[in-house]
Amino acid sequence: MRSLAAVMLVLLVGTASSHSPTPGPPTDTDHGVNESAFHTLWSNDVDDDQIPANATAIEELAAYVDIPLDAPPRAVDKWNAGDHTDFPDTDEETSTAPEGVSLTQGIYVRDAYVETFAISPSTRVHLAPNETPLYVAPNGTVRATLDYRVQLPASTQTNDTRTSWRLLDTAPVETRLLVDGTLESTTTDTHTPTLEYDDLDEYVGTTHELTLETNVTVTVARTIETRAEFCDPPLSQGANNSTCTEVWIPNTTTSVETVLVTDTVEVVAYEFVTSVRTVEYPNGDLGVAVRALQPWQGFELGNASVNGSWAFYSARNTDWDTLDENQVDQTTTIPSPAQPLQVHAYPGSTDVGPIVEGDDRVDVLDSNGRERSASRLPANVTLDVPTENYTVTDRIVIRTPSRDSDGTVQIHGLVRGMTIDQPLESLDHQPLRPRTVTLAVENVSRETVTLNVHLADAETGAPVSTDWTTGIVDVEGHEVQTDEDGNGTITLERQRVYSATYEPGTWWANDATDLEAHDTIYVTGTIAGFVDVVFRAGIPLGIALFGIFLLDRITQWNVWPPWRRL
Repeated sequence: MRSLAAVMLVLLVGTASSHSPTPGPPTDTDHGVNESAFHTLWSNDVDDDQIPANATAIEELAAYVDIPLDAPPRAVDKWNAGDHTDFPDTDEETSTAPEGVSLTQGIYVRDAYVETFAISPSTRVHLAPNETPLYVAPNGTVRATLDYRVQLPASTQTNDTRTSWRLLDTAPVETRLLVDGTLESTTTDTHTPTLEYDDLDEYVGTTHELTLETNVTVTVARTIETRAEFCDPPLSQGANNSTCTEVWIPNTTTSVETVLVTDTVEVVAYEFVTSVRTVEYPNGDLGVAVRALQPWQGFELGNASVNGSWAFYSARNTDWDTLDENQVDQTTTIPSPAQPLQVHAYPGSTDVGPIVEGDDRVDVLDSNGRERSASRLPANVTLDVPTENYTVTDRIVIRTPSRDSDGTVQIHGLVRGMTIDQPLESLDHQPLRPRTVTLAVENVSRETVTLNVHLADAETGAPVSTDWTTGIVDVEGHEVQTDEDGNGTITLERQRVYSATYEPGTWWANDATDLEAHDTIYVTGTIAGFVDVVFRAGIPLGIALFGIFLLDRITQWNVWPPWRRL
């Protein structure tokens, strides 16, 4: 049974807490969250430019804008674990609940509920306007609050009977966590239960229901007293001098009431499955392709950090800004001393694809994924998001200078702690082979030219058949296949210049093991052909030189002619 002393203790502690005296986010850090991290956690507040005296730089910034984060912050789970314990305890006459929570009414048990406070670790992902799943780790923690009050009928009395009620006992409250209806864990005798779940990814499907069930049981005694007259000696014996006294004869019965309250949250198990492929270029550079089945953040290699579509922010659940204190004859709304935080992932506003930070030698070769309609963030969250569509990146491909074989690709998911380390030494670095393609004129007529196409290994000179590769040779838009001697022929309309390109496809999308190669040939027989080649090369060069000339005249930098210092 909960005591009034416990309530008073909590209230006294609450008076000295860091929480705002009015509804809204707290103003000072707590629970071991450091100052710099604390002020970045409260997006979805009102940025009213009200800066406290002696504010730190990060506190001043947070007063003006919401702060985007580059990873799910650990401080959110740390805050939730501490703030969960700040939820007030009450006695049997008071039930305290977040405003708007559905309350269950029994005969004696009133205003009963159980409500999910936070799931850790988890991330609310803003995939699309009507699609914001809650991604949770396969192993995690569910924190909840519960409360109820006991209301007994009023005592009554007539001339001959009187009825009274009293609470005999409140059984220890048991709270259960179920996954898709299967019992996962239990805890008892606490109004702030914390329950664990494991191996969520082993359940069928990816979308699951985490359900909290709580049985509230009370035992009530009802005593009915019937008025009677006791005479000594009994009047039935004919005595005339009996002394009679009025007595009340009690009859007590007990009633046990059990009320079941539940709360269900739909979650998506974040099954972070990735694949990594590496290749080695002829100059020793390393090609790395990383792919994930679910939306993911990016990866790190050496000093380079490669980020895809997503950014993060943290915000409080505004449903917990106030609490309702429910009693038999009144409900009082108070600021909540317990305010859970939630990590959110949203598509960043960049339209240039993945961003590399920390190492400018790393080049992004490709990225792809599914195009989605951009989501809209809550009104009080002022962060840049795409205005129309964006791409949920599922694969990122980079080329980087050669790394030590003991390097590691560290891949980060959207849920805190979901990180996969892939040592480079455990991967097979497929070597990419350079090729050469050569055009030669076999026959020339007035209307046509027959060309020989030769494909060979650039290092050994060995012929290459296109049947052995993933590619083809393209000559002026026409496909040419080479045989086992590396040769192919094609007859085209007569023109001055012909170009050929060996197109093996990409190693990340087509499993190519070859590199692209080019060749251009000039067909003799007319001076116009030579003029055409000079024209094609000279026009871009002439434009560039003219630009340098104008820049020199405007700025007086004395750089014209550019060969003056040679």
